[in-house]
Parts: sequence; C-alpha cells; structure tokens
Amino acid sequence: MLTEQLIERLVGEMRERFPDAAVAKDAARTLVRLPALALPPGCEPEVTDVLVALAPGAAPELFIRQIPRRPGGVVPRSTGTTVIAGESWCTFSFNLQWDPNRHSAEQFVQGRLRRFALNE
Repeated sequence: MLTEQLIERLVGEMRERFPDAAVAKDAARTLVRLPALALPPGCEPEVTDVLVALAPGAAPELFIRQIPRRPGGVVPRSTGTTVIAGESWCTFSFNLQWDPNRHSAEQFVQGRLRRFALNE
C-alpha cells in the first residue's frame, strides 16, 4: 500500500522519466497523466494515453485511454471503462508483481502495459 512519501517518490520518478507527465489531484488521489506511451509491438493503436492513480493506503492503479487490438485484431479479455475526474478511461485486469519499495514507477507502468503483449 502507498504512503504519502511513496506517492511523492513515484510522482517524481514519472516526471523525470516521462517529461510530458501532467499531475493533478482528485480528492485523495494523485493522478498522473502520461501522454502517448508506446504499447507492445503489434498493438493497434501503437500508442495510448495512460493515467496512473495513486492514493494513500491503496495500491496504484493504471488506466489507458483506449484498449488496443493485439496482433491479428484480437481484443483482450477482462476490460472495462470507468470515469475518473470527469473523463472516460479503460480498465483491464492483470496481476503484476510490483513492490513500491523495490521497483520504480517506470517498472509499474511498463509492466502493466506488457499485459497487451500476452496471448490469451
């Protein structure tokens, strides 16, 4: 679970690694928008906007603007939509072994996006 200190560290890492990152607050959550991130090879579209939601006492969440089609036009399973800060974002299920005390923010983002490289 995230603490305020971990959230500050992760936001700083995302700002450093993704220079176009935009940070906003939505109630207790810190939202970090990462525009036009590359999806795994063969996905269509090739890039999508990403939203990372960080809240004290919760696990980080990652949402994407558009669910990609994988090679061969396959649409991934276990996806949905939600509204965050008045905008529609896509959700997806994926179990990622990520520990904020041992891993970076970039590892979280890239690890979650790798879900779309998997064959289902």
